[in-house]
Amino acid sequence: MPVFPLSVLCENILLQNYLALKDLGDTRFQLIQRVLLRFNPQQLIELETSNPRLMLDDESVWLSLVKKEFPQDVHERYTTNSSKIKDFFKQQLDEVGCDYSNINLDNYISYQQLGNTKKYKLPSKLLYLKYREDYLKKEELAIENLRQRMKAIQKDKEENRVVHIDDVIPEPNARVKNIAKPQRSKIFMKSKIEAKQRQTLFKNPLRMSIEGKTPVIRPPRKVPTPFITKPSSPRPKPILTSPKRSKPASPIRPKPQSSSVFHNKRAPRLKPAQPTSPIQSTTVSHAENTSQLTENIPNEPPRKRINIGEYKARKM
Repeated sequence: MPVFPLSVLCENILLQNYLALKDLGDTRFQLIQRVLLRFNPQQLIELETSNPRLMLDDESVWLSLVKKEFPQDVHERYTTNSSKIKDFFKQQLDEVGCDYSNINLDNYISYQQLGNTKKYKLPSKLLYLKYREDYLKKEELAIENLRQRMKAIQKDKEENRVVHIDDVIPEPNARVKNIAKPQRSKIFMKSKIEAKQRQTLFKNPLRMSIEGKTPVIRPPRKVPTPFITKPSSPRPKPILTSPKRSKPASPIRPKPQSSSVFHNKRAPRLKPAQPTSPIQSTTVSHAENTSQLTENIPNEPPRKRINIGEYKARKM
């Protein structure tokens, strides 16, 4: 088993109990660098407050914290004004109440220059504090926007809430004007105007009196009446009799109706007879002909018998 040096053993003990580390004394930064990487930002600031000299040496620790908490902003930033870096460290020392008037800070501050240019890298602690401040501002702004949106939603809920009212809601005042009315078609508006004009032509005076208007009542026109003298004696009243009906001299004969052959009903066709002897066929055909002749002769009314003596007496 290999034997570790005393510095490694002490470092392992500190790693196990790094929260108990409060005072560093004159310990070099390289010996406790691994232990400081375990600290969070708040613990590291508290350790810097008790050991102000640590502020000038813990650049690598703050860089690791920036990479851990703000990975999207991990990039080096530079400035052409080196006094800006010096002023930042002076401000940090003043906050913890450290007196640096007897020492030259330029000998303890490590200025990382970019090549032969006059650009100097900004301290990682300065970048960390700036990123955290921006993050807190964005968080407060997001919280405020969320609060305003919740208020707007609550206000909309209050406005659209259904309220049960027992009393009768009064009708709106008739004097209220300038209300946006729905647009109508041209044909509808034209018919409405014509209806109003028609109402003005035919006004109802009774309706006007109900509405409180005085109807215009015109006097009747004066028409001259003729002068009628009274009769000296009363006229005899005519006797009303029922009119006598006159009998016609001769009865009206009905008009003869024109008979048509097509109006007569046709007799149904006879079935063909079975073949018989020539003598029987001739007798059957003769009988059929006689029956047809008798059917075609119209029925005449029976003749009236006239006595010759009466006929001569009428002539006389």
